[in-house]
Amino acid sequence: MNVLEKAEKSLEFLKSGEGSAKGHELQAAAGTLGRCLGALGSRPNCARHYGNFLHSAVPIFLSLASNDSAEVRLVGDEALNRSVAGGFAFHSYKTNIILQNQIDHNKNARWIRAALSRICLGDCWLRPGVGKIRTQAQTLFPKLSQIVQHTNEIQLIVEALESNLPRILNALAEYTTDEEISELSKALLSHVDCSEASVRRGIANCVAHLTSHREPLLTNILNKVFENLWPTAASDTIIVGWFCVIKAMFQINDMEKFTDNDLFGVQDYLELYHLCIHYLEQTTTEHNVQNAVMECLSVLLSQANAEQRRALLDKHPRLVCLDDRKSEKGHRRHISSVSAVSCRSAPSPLTEGRELDVLVRGALQLGSLLQLTTPSLSVEDLTIQTPDSPASDKDIQLRDAEQLSKELAEKLEEMDVTDHCDDDVHIHDTSFKINIGSSSDDDVVLKYCARLLTSKFLLTGNKGGFIPDRSMRVSVKASALTCLSEILRVYPQVMTIYLDKDADIKLQNYS
Repeated sequence: MNVLEKAEKSLEFLKSGEGSAKGHELQAAAGTLGRCLGALGSRPNCARHYGNFLHSAVPIFLSLASNDSAEVRLVGDEALNRSVAGGFAFHSYKTNIILQNQIDHNKNARWIRAALSRICLGDCWLRPGVGKIRTQAQTLFPKLSQIVQHTNEIQLIVEALESNLPRILNALAEYTTDEEISELSKALLSHVDCSEASVRRGIANCVAHLTSHREPLLTNILNKVFENLWPTAASDTIIVGWFCVIKAMFQINDMEKFTDNDLFGVQDYLELYHLCIHYLEQTTTEHNVQNAVMECLSVLLSQANAEQRRALLDKHPRLVCLDDRKSEKGHRRHISSVSAVSCRSAPSPLTEGRELDVLVRGALQLGSLLQLTTPSLSVEDLTIQTPDSPASDKDIQLRDAEQLSKELAEKLEEMDVTDHCDDDVHIHDTSFKINIGSSSDDDVVLKYCARLLTSKFLLTGNKGGFIPDRSMRVSVKASALTCLSEILRVYPQVMTIYLDKDADIKLQNYS
C-alpha cells in the first residue's frame, strides 16, 4: 500500500469514527495520516495531493489536539507537527492559510493555541506576495481581538498569545493597520486586573510587544495608566496589573526610539517615577502591591538614559505636582505627585514586646516587670527600683505577694502568646518620628526615595535597629534592596546620607 492509499484510508477512518472510535484507534489513524502528510509535503510532485489532504486533515488534528485526554492531545500535536514540517519547504503558505482559517472565537482555547503555535513559521509562507499577506493580517488580528474579548479561558489564551504573538508580529505587523493593533491592545488591557498573576504578566508582555511595533500606542497606554492609577486605584489587582504593564514596557522595548520620536520625554519619565513614589507612600500592607511598585521603580531607574538621570540628580528638580497639565506632546493627563509625607515614624526596639527578654535576678521587684511594656525612649528612662535603694523605703508600697505573682504569671503568658503569633504582617508601633522629607523637597529626588524605602521597609531609625521579618515580608525587603541598589548605581552619594533629614542639616552633610 503506497503513501496515498494509507493517507486516504486513515483520513476516511478519522472522518467516520472521530466521535465513536476508541482512543487507541484514533491515535493509530492520526499517527499514520500525519506521517503520510509529512512524506507527501516533502515531495514537489505531490503538491496537489498534499493540499487536498491538508484541508480535511487539519481540522481533525486540531480537534484531537484540543481533546480532554492528554494522550489524544499528544497524538494530535504530533500529527500536526509532522504535517507542517513536511510541507515547510514547498507548501508553507498553504499550511499557514489553512491554520489561520481555523482560528475562531467559537473554538476552545486549546484549539486556538494549537493553530497559533504553527502559523508564520519561517519565511516560506511569504511566497504569495504583499497583497495576500495583507489579507491574512486583516483577517487574523480582528479574530484575535474577538477571541480575547469573548473567551472564558483567558489564562490559556493569554499563554498562547504570550508565546506566539512576538513571532506573528514580526511577520505581519507591517501589514496591519494602527486600528487593528489598537483594538487588540484594548482587548488585552480589559483583563489587566485579573486575579491570576500569570495572566497579568502575559498581558503586560503582549502589550509591550504590540507597542514595539506601533510606537504611537505608547501614548494611549500611558494615558490609561494614569487614568486608572491616579489618584487612587479601585483595587489592588488594578495597581499590580498596570505597574506590571509599565515594567514590561521598559524591559521589552528600547525606550530610546520612543525618545528619539518625541513620544516619551523626560517629563513622562518623571511622571512615572512620581507615580511610583506616590504608591510607595501609601500605608497599604498588601505585599503584592508593594513588590509590584518597587519592581517597576527598579526597572525605571535601571533604564534611565543620560537626560533622565540628570533630571533625577538635579538639585533643583522639575516640579511634577499639577493635577491637570499638558505634557510636551500635548496629550493631557490628570496626575500629580503631591503626596507629601513630611515625616516617617520608626519603631523603638523597646516597644517591640515580642523581642523583650525578661531576666528576673537579684532583688529586682516583681512589680517592676509590669513597667517593661511602657514605651520609653531609652533604657535610662526605665524606672527600676530595688529594696536597697533610698526611694524604695519611702515611695514604694509593697503589694500583696500573691497578687504580684498572679500578675507576673499573666504578663508572662501574654508575652508567650505574642512570641508564638503566626501573623504574616505585624504593624510595629512607633515611639518617635524621623523626618525623611517629602517628594516636593527642593533637593535631589533620589534622596527622598532612598529614605522612604529604607524607613518603610528596612530600618527602624534607632541605632542598629532593623524592621523584623515578622513585621515586613522578606520579598518586600528584597525588592526594596533592589531599588536601593539601582539608586546607588545612579547616585552613589546617597550611601552617606542620614536616614533623618534633620540630622543631615544639623551635621552639615553635603552628600
